[in-house]
Amino acid sequence: MAQIPGYSEYRVPLENQLPPVEPHGYRRFPDWLQQRLQNQFDPTQRPSAPYEFSLYGVINELLFSQFPPDRKFIIKPQASLRATHYAGSQVPVSGSFSQAPQQPNTSGGASSNQIPILADFVVVKGHEELNHDIIVCIVEVKRDEVSKDQAVQQISEYLLRATAERWNVGYLQSFLVCGDKWWTYSIDATQPGLIPTVFIQEFVEGKPTIGEDLKRALYSIACKYWGVPQVEWMTTAL
Repeated sequence: MAQIPGYSEYRVPLENQLPPVEPHGYRRFPDWLQQRLQNQFDPTQRPSAPYEFSLYGVINELLFSQFPPDRKFIIKPQASLRATHYAGSQVPVSGSFSQAPQQPNTSGGASSNQIPILADFVVVKGHEELNHDIIVCIVEVKRDEVSKDQAVQQISEYLLRATAERWNVGYLQSFLVCGDKWWTYSIDATQPGLIPTVFIQEFVEGKPTIGEDLKRALYSIACKYWGVPQVEWMTTAL
């Protein structure tokens, strides 16, 4: 694994290298936001959302609460991931993935002639330099009506494409929030030269989105990458 220039001198002070111990296993979550989460995802409270983007606001707040900016976390909505196909290529690109005009990739680097694919949310460990952001995790949001098999295929593709970014944590985790349930997935990108494998870590029937488990799972990732980036938990693109 290559040493990243400049990370030995992290210019924003992070004196407290250990995350605070939270009594519930996650950072303080306002009561009104918990109620909004309940109303947004509990099928007994509200009908299914007609559009996925109507769910983005509360998920963005949830991520922001567990990945604080004073620890140099950045929440990137509709973040661009590198594609495996190139603009002008005869190889078809699946219509199930969100596509957008060319733009800088999630790591912040310059754009290329690749077709970018947009994940709903990408959490990174930020840096003042545009091309030094480190991908920490990915969150994809779906409505109840969306086929879960299709959603799993999509988020697996996101994980594979995230390993093509300049910097990402070696064991990259993602979350699929599908209506009132959520699942986790991970990929091991720590062995350059090998095809990474996506592992489906699935709870029976999924965990309730409105419970505490999702907040705990997100905060556990924040705790893992709380301090200054360390070489042992970073990897370059494969």
